[in-house]
Order: sequence, then structure tokens, then C-alpha cells
Amino acid sequence: MNNTPNKLEYGKLLREATDLTHAEYRVLSLLVSYTDGDLQNAWPGNARLAENAAMSVRYCQEVLKSLLKKGYLCVAHPGGNQYGWHRATAYVITVPEQLGGTGKGGLRFQVKDEPQRGGRTTDDGKGEPQTQTRVMPDSSHHVSDQLNTSAPSEAHPTVRASRGALNGTPREQLKACQTLDDLVAFRHRFPDREGSPIGAEAYSEQRSQVIRRTVADEMQRLEMPEDIRDFRERYYDLIRYSSELRDATDERAGEIFDANADKFLYDLQACDDLDSLEDFGDRFDYIPREEFITAYRDRTNAVVARVAASILATLHTPAEISEFESTHHLLHRNRAWDDAKRNRHAELAVMS
Repeated sequence: MNNTPNKLEYGKLLREATDLTHAEYRVLSLLVSYTDGDLQNAWPGNARLAENAAMSVRYCQEVLKSLLKKGYLCVAHPGGNQYGWHRATAYVITVPEQLGGTGKGGLRFQVKDEPQRGGRTTDDGKGEPQTQTRVMPDSSHHVSDQLNTSAPSEAHPTVRASRGALNGTPREQLKACQTLDDLVAFRHRFPDREGSPIGAEAYSEQRSQVIRRTVADEMQRLEMPEDIRDFRERYYDLIRYSSELRDATDERAGEIFDANADKFLYDLQACDDLDSLEDFGDRFDYIPREEFITAYRDRTNAVVARVAASILATLHTPAEISEFESTHHLLHRNRAWDDAKRNRHAELAVMS
């Protein structure tokens, strides 16, 4: 029996979320729409999420930081260039303390089941709804390459499937997929689950055929780093399971860098704080060129070494330091930051 909360129960809890701004409520609701049935594996990427929410990427990032701080989200797997080829941050939806939870995945919270019109209520024999204990999902990050066609869901709102790929039986719809958008829409209608009547082999074969037929035209449409970033986020699952599409995307990213290397590296040197470096990284995503990777790493180290001490001086507890780190992925495993942080912890210990 599945003991995790579902999206309907979570939506009911949000009725009491009076601490959310309109922007936070919208972004959180969109993230919930990207999750599995157990509120895990939301990884739309900042650009796509910002587009859905009708806001800038920068503002969307600030909203996500606020939701993390308030306990509505936790990070299942961080994203960023330091993790190799493009990976978006994966979130787990959580319940904050003010709504009866802990703000952490894998811990329990209380949900009151409400009577539904025209249906049977859950009660204790006295006509009163029971309070049931649910378990929030842990932060494991798992994706299967099998399909579940037994429970169709809505296609992703930014995906435009051709008409033929929306009609007929699941097998007929799969066979009708002619574009990358068709494949993505198919997977959103029939999410990954075990026990699928259409196995991974049938889907993989159709996916390979579509990619071989369309990859050349798709790559020619990508002209700037932002195009590569948006393409990777839009077709994340396809790229993840198709080495042909992944290699073609990396090759195109390298070609774009080669044609504009001087300008891109000049823009990188103009980044003089963490925010501008993160904006630059979000714009350029992963470029498979050693020159770019080395330059970005060296510039990050130089900036962090210069600003770390002044930033840490404004943080007065270990909890504040950890919170700041969680919202700036560039600090992950950065030696200059770790050294400055160690010194700051020592100062705080003496002061206490």
C-alpha cells in the first residue's frame, strides 16, 4: 500500500499556507505539477519554470530560495555545471512546520481526510474524519526508463504534440510520434512506471527512429548558449537516455563556443560576484570545451577567494552559513570557501 501523500492532499494543505506570497504559491504549484505521484522528482530547470510562471529566471531563483528556506521544498539532487553535462536541480515537495510537517523529506506529518461529495468518507464509525499519518518521500532520485500506460496524465504545458500522436491506443500513439515534442508529450501522458504494457524496448526503438530523423534539423535551430540550455531542459529525459542526441547537443554547444569564444570569455571575466557567476552559468549551461571549463572554474575560484571572508562575516551562526551554502551551488566543494568557512566557524566558537 502506498503510504505517501498525493497531490490532492498536498493541495488541501496549501489552503492554510498563509505565509506564501502569490509568486511563491504559483512556483510551488507548478513544481507540484512536475512531480511524480509521490511528490518527488521535480526537475523542470530554472528557465522552463520561469517561463511557466511568467517571471524572470533571476526572480524565479529568488522564489525557489524562499521556498527552500520556508520548508516547502528540499533538494533531492543539486544541479549545476560542476556535475558534468547539464543537470537541473531535482526537488522533493515537503510540508513545513507551520502546516504540521518538518520541511524535510522522509518525515511524517498529519493529514485530515475531508469528506468528498457523492462518495464515502473515511471515519472512525462516529461520523468524524480520522487523522491519518502520511510519510513524505525521501530524497532518493530515481528515474526508470519503463513506461506506464495504465494511468494517462496531462502533457507538459510547454510541449506541443502533433495531432496524430494524441489519438488512438497507447501503441498507436507511440508509433505516431514523429518529433521530439511528440515523444515528450507521450511520456507525460504515460509516465515512467514498472508494469507497463508498452515496455522500454518499444519506446526506445521509436525514440531512436525519431532522433535519427530529426537531430540534424534540431541542431541547426540552436544558435546561442541559451538555445542549448533551453533545449537540454526541454528534452532532458530524451538526452539522458539517448547518447546520439546527447553527443549531438554537446557537439553543437562546442561549435557555438568556438565561433564566439573571445566574446564569451570576455563576458566571464566581467563576472565579479557570486550572483553574476551563477547567472553566467545558467546562461551558458555546460560547454564541452576544456578552455571554457577551466576558465569558468578559475574565475569562480578567484571570485570566491575574494568575497568569501566578507560574506561569512555577515553570517553569525552555523545554520546561517549552511543556509547560504544551500542557495549558492558554486560554493560546493570550493577550497577557498571551505578554508574561509573553517576560519569563520573557529571565530564563532570563540565568540560563544
